[in-house]
Formats: sequence, C-alpha cells, structure tokens
Amino acid sequence: MFLRIRKDEDTYIVSKDNGFDAAVKLGRRQGIERIYRISTINEIFKSDNLETAALTVEDEKPKETSKPVVITMPAQPSIEEVLKAAIAGTPGVSKKNRPIVYDALTTSKGKADFYHDIIKMLGQQDGLNLYRLVKSHFTEWKQLQQSEGK
Repeated sequence: MFLRIRKDEDTYIVSKDNGFDAAVKLGRRQGIERIYRISTINEIFKSDNLETAALTVEDEKPKETSKPVVITMPAQPSIEEVLKAAIAGTPGVSKKNRPIVYDALTTSKGKADFYHDIIKMLGQQDGLNLYRLVKSHFTEWKQLQQSEGK
C-alpha cells in the first residue's frame, strides 16, 4: 500500500470506515508522518492544522465498509488538484477515464447531466459502468468544485 507514497507529500485516505486508521498507524510506524484518514475530501480544506483537527486516528469499530480513495498531493493543493487526485484514487477508474470523469464533473449542472456527459463520451455500456463507479462521489466532488468560487 505504501509503495507509491512520497514522504514529502501529504497522503489522505478518504473513507468513513475507521478500519483504515490501522493503515495510517502502520504508515506512521514505517516513517510516513504525513498520512491521514479523512471522511470526506472537503476536510482537506476545513482546517489549517489537519493533523489535530479532522484527521485524528481513533480506536473505534468501523462505521461502514467501503473502498477508500487514496490521495497523495503537495501540502497546499488547489481544488482542481484535489478533484483530479480524488478521481485518480477512486477504485476502478482507469487512467484513460479520469479526464472523462473530470470533464463531465466540471461541465455538468447536476447528477443527470453528469451521467449523460459520461454516456456521450463513452457510449451506453462503458459509460454506465464508469458512472456506477463514481456516482456515489458526485455530490461531494461537486460541492468541493463549487467551493472554489467562494
């Protein structure tokens, strides 16, 4: 899991599943100090001191089982960088489909537009398969994108 993590960049595991706190603890034992678990991508921008605010490791049972999104980026990322990293870290989204998801996200007004944009770019079956992988992240990604102008 830690093979591609650079010690000079922040790494976020985006999941509400507290079970990934063990991965954070393991990473820190292996010398990766800048690794965190957060519940939503928006938490990256909520606090100046993420380590003590939203990113504490708790010894609780997992609240839900999910596949995490793993994001690695510079300490002061732009919203565009966070969105692209989130898409890249979403399980099942191939490298060639990442720009399609990003373009559909940035041009759509709502989830239906997002779906139709993906279908237009990939066709019915491939578009539907990709949409199913990313639709649960749409609202959070869109809120993050819209916060850029605030």
